[in-house]
Amino acid sequence: MTPRVLVVEDEPNIRELVCLHLGLEGYACEGLADGRTALKRAESERFDLLVLDVMIPGIDGLALCRAVRNGRTNQDVPILMLTARREESDKVIGLARCSGVRGRRRRTRRCRPPTAARRSGSTASTSIRRGAAYG
Repeated sequence: MTPRVLVVEDEPNIRELVCLHLGLEGYACEGLADGRTALKRAESERFDLLVLDVMIPGIDGLALCRAVRNGRTNQDVPILMLTARREESDKVIGLARCSGVRGRRRRTRRCRPPTAARRSGSTASTSIRRGAAYG
């Protein structure tokens, strides 16, 4: 079964680019533009990875992350925060608000690429590194 990724980004060009590269790696990508719609989808459907922009309309990415962690459907799914914020304090706030750890250790797991991508030796991180060289 193809791994499913939910990408929540209000900028259409960025959302489409992220989904394009995930699709090239063999992931089924669904892109949404606002936090409220994304929360409804995350409460009703199971995903293998969530990619959330921090600054999105409706519910911001940090609140969405917290709501997903407190829900049942995707509470253990890896979440990647996509942001233009650079300050260390923003990163600390994001980790603290979204982690849901509060004195206990949360299990993490690696989001593995689909079988075809593993066989070819391609990974999403490889594509990201390649893309970073052009940006």
